[in-house]
Amino acid sequence: MLKKPNTINSKGIIFSIDSILAVLIIFLMIFVFVYSIGLKNKKNLENLSEFALFRKAFSLSDLIVKNRNVNFPEKGSACVDFLKKRIIENCVDSALISKSDFLKIKESNVSNVKIVKMNGFEKIFFNTQKKGPCISVERLVLFEKQKAKLIVKVCENE
Repeated sequence: MLKKPNTINSKGIIFSIDSILAVLIIFLMIFVFVYSIGLKNKKNLENLSEFALFRKAFSLSDLIVKNRNVNFPEKGSACVDFLKKRIIENCVDSALISKSDFLKIKESNVSNVKIVKMNGFEKIFFNTQKKGPCISVERLVLFEKQKAKLIVKVCENE
């Protein structure tokens, strides 16, 4: 004798509703899981772009303060001690940084470079109005034998 195959009617409608409900709950859980991963990825991308801007601004301020390049002062404007034949870190040469042209550094998207002395005197070496998210980095330096803040502001590409 041939057995009759199992159908909805042979097991009852309760078992089929239970299995459909279980499958729907599993699909709902998968959807919530994938959606939460998407939200985290979006937030991580925002943080990553912010970190890239910070890295550019910090690298440029580090470059200005720790290097000296007479031909391209935007790539280094540190003071030099000619007796010891070495660069004085965290000291900015005012004559050298005044000659700098930060438009030559295209990949850094520099928006503003200025020095603010502790007495409130502010000297702007480069200033453009760029749109988009910007990050500025402040660094304590010696400028004209006085303590000052070197402020480098970098913006995203338009």
